[in-house]
Amino acid sequence: MKFNTKSASVIAALAMATTGVLALNQTNADAATVATTHPGTYSSLYRSNGTIIANRALGPDTPWRVGKILTINGEKMYQVATNEYLRARDSSLNGKFKPQQSTTKLVGTAKTRLALYDRPQSSMASRSLGKGTSWQIGKIFKNKQGITFVQVSTNEYANAADMTFNQTLPTPTYIEDFGMGNNFNGPTTDPNTNYNINTDPNAPIIDPHPEYNNSNQSETVTPNLSEVQSAVFASINAERQSKGISPLIQDSSLTKAASIRVEETTRKFGHTRPNGTNAQTVLTEVGNSSTYYGENLFGTPWDQLSVRTPEHYAKVVMDNYRGEMSGSNTTSNHYTNLMLPSFNKVGIGVYQTSDGVVYVAEEFTN
Repeated sequence: MKFNTKSASVIAALAMATTGVLALNQTNADAATVATTHPGTYSSLYRSNGTIIANRALGPDTPWRVGKILTINGEKMYQVATNEYLRARDSSLNGKFKPQQSTTKLVGTAKTRLALYDRPQSSMASRSLGKGTSWQIGKIFKNKQGITFVQVSTNEYANAADMTFNQTLPTPTYIEDFGMGNNFNGPTTDPNTNYNINTDPNAPIIDPHPEYNNSNQSETVTPNLSEVQSAVFASINAERQSKGISPLIQDSSLTKAASIRVEETTRKFGHTRPNGTNAQTVLTEVGNSSTYYGENLFGTPWDQLSVRTPEHYAKVVMDNYRGEMSGSNTTSNHYTNLMLPSFNKVGIGVYQTSDGVVYVAEEFTN
């Protein structure tokens, strides 16, 4: 039995990189032992020493022939290229090896307006989950009172008793005093606003994750590139503001530069332009005299997004940049560029090729 796959990977390049590395492309491989990446997300690749590979990732729900199966730094890995490995927990496997985890993500749905616990502050958060909204669940804890908490955002946890789940909850980690910093039961009033977080209709509600609640988003077969551009810009500033970093402003000359560079990227992917010069030479071309410069490049097929909306495309871009910093890797030029306080201007260009790949170029200066 044989299968075919088209190139189904994130394409990304870092500022200051020497070359732009395109994604894996496997065709007509014998399907003896095949790892299929989980749907709805991109899967990072690793070297045999356990370090994450920047600029490359496997597309969602795509099959890859497996060579060796190794344990690297305590993590089971599947070899999908000469020195490139996929984590077992990021895929399911056919043949004699079983997947390490279910391919179905754990999702919880709020049965009512649901107050949240802020773990770092050891107190109630000042916002709630909306009734009927669904959330991907992270960590799970139980305290000495028997209350189970499920993670719904980076630092916020909900009472599992007030949610329904798409599968049985795993055994929680026991932390005796988790959630005990502020009474978790009953109505809670935010001392800064006097809102009753559980019941007051004016109290803040977290916007649900777009991948699970996209009723306000309209999926399209063909993307509106202007809307993609706006969504990418908004996601950058939202990420910066979440870390207390001043937002970027869009600069007309940088937007022109990004429009030039994103089209060039479809012909020669990387930070060397088709004419052989460095990417930064585009600034002179558009009349920008800045000398402090950074560039991010990214591309992925539109039809392989789990949710085909500008907002979800922007989320995939950001998730991959942020994800480069996971595990033993603590630096990412992509993420560094968009988070540098010394950058205050950006231009964003978006381009779709005839085969449906949507590219984005982000140009940064001070």
